[in-house]
Amino acid sequence: MELDKPIFYLTEELRELVESELEFVREIPFFKVYRDPETGQYWRVPIPDKYQTEFLVNLPPGVDWIEFDSRELEISLLKEYRGISANQCIWKECNESALNGLRYCAMHALTKMNIRK
Repeated sequence: MELDKPIFYLTEELRELVESELEFVREIPFFKVYRDPETGQYWRVPIPDKYQTEFLVNLPPGVDWIEFDSRELEISLLKEYRGISANQCIWKECNESALNGLRYCAMHALTKMNIRK
């Protein structure tokens, strides 16, 4: 599997790939950081939590690994995964389109309802 996007849902298969093909760099609060030896890119993986949807996130060069906010990437991935419906989000004063199968837009689904997938 190629790591050709800035964010992925962390499946068991992807976790195995990370642990076997990327170099462990260090553990930071709530995350482990890995480096791709071929590209030099850094990736952040959450320390496993069985109740949380986990993401593999590419860390842009020069960002603080601990403080990097991947929320916009998570919103983008949620839109890609679910798709956008023709309906409007029901959150008060929101004009965004709702996600397929939900009544909320990606931003409200993620940040207010904690829907990650």
